[in-house]
Amino acid sequence: MRGNLGDVLQLSVLLRTLRELGPAVLDLAGYPGTPAPATGELLALVGRFRPEPFPFLWKFAPGFVQRAAIEPWWRARRRALFSEYDAIVCAPGPYIADYDPRSPSALADIVLACDLDRPIVLSSHSIGPLSDPGVRIVGRRARTVRRARRRAGRARAGPRRAARPV
Repeated sequence: MRGNLGDVLQLSVLLRTLRELGPAVLDLAGYPGTPAPATGELLALVGRFRPEPFPFLWKFAPGFVQRAAIEPWWRARRRALFSEYDAIVCAPGPYIADYDPRSPSALADIVLACDLDRPIVLSSHSIGPLSDPGVRIVGRRARTVRRARRRAGRARAGPRRAARPV
């Protein structure tokens, strides 16, 4: 929410499209805690802005500190946030890559959304380069979406019928 023109334009289109769907609540959570003035148009499209920092130190902390302190804190904080919503949309950003210190938080969000059975949309993201664990996390969500799409397609098509012998 710093006002990067490309991200603001993409998010503006996304929020307008979501607004047209008529959700009961459309909130925006992000970093930094006080959005840049250039994001005013985005803030006008949502009910409220919720400051949600990324734990940047996550990437630089030793593994045992990540697992014992940062990850449980992040999951508890995000579980409380995600539980209030029917779907999670991750807005434009390049942060799902090994070189970005926000990546562990974003990947943890994907895992948590899956665990809570919440749809998660990665809108206009650059993904990668990622290590194998990161690829598996993103792939897990993609497989979940494909399975849901297939089930929805079968429901519309009606029950399957057994093939008749000729």
